[in-house]
Amino acid sequence: VLVFPIGDRVMNTDVLQSGAGCWSLDEVAEFLAVSPSTIRRKITHGSVYFDSTFPQPKRVGKLIRFIIAEILEWARNR
Repeated sequence: VLVFPIGDRVMNTDVLQSGAGCWSLDEVAEFLAVSPSTIRRKITHGSVYFDSTFPQPKRVGKLIRFIIAEILEWARNR
């Protein structure tokens, strides 16, 4: 298991093994140690918790995926 230091937190990068450059909403939530609902609120325009700096998901067929590099960059810069 690798760890990814962000500020004073250390995050589990076990989920890095899960795919080729993309994570599901659940994997992003696990990596950031928050609930999937928190991620949904961050990406939903009009939500009081909307975060314009948070990477927006991409459609891959019928699936919604987040680009790992974008999530890592966001996490480093927050």
